[in-house]
Amino acid sequence: MADFHILVIDDSPADVFLHRLVFSQLDLGEAVIDAEHGAAALELLRAAGPDGLPRIILVDLNMPVMDGWEFLEQYEKEFGHRRDWVVVAVVSTSNNPRDVQRSERHALVRRYLEKPLSVDAARQLIEDYLPDIQLVPVG
Repeated sequence: MADFHILVIDDSPADVFLHRLVFSQLDLGEAVIDAEHGAAALELLRAAGPDGLPRIILVDLNMPVMDGWEFLEQYEKEFGHRRDWVVVAVVSTSNNPRDVQRSERHALVRRYLEKPLSVDAARQLIEDYLPDIQLVPVG
């Protein structure tokens, strides 16, 4: 578990708290790190280096400094070669069909998830893309 990390990129402390709560219910709470915008997330990823990348990145779309789309563009340039290792998901309150479609068409985005993130959605993301990760049983 020590090498399993989840990066939450979101400017809302309440949403970050809820994401941490969701992952703690899956016994992965200690693995969550966060950044309040895309530029801060890129700094964390650059410092971690290619072997220290998280297994999951959850990206909010609407943030100050560098929004989710800008982050995805820069992330793809710098770390796109690790797309098989990192599962990128957009987590947003946006119900704009263009955001959903754009997310689904993006080469790096594996899933579009609506806020608030649910335990079931997080579990399904991990089961679908990271089957080697052992989750706590339901119940």
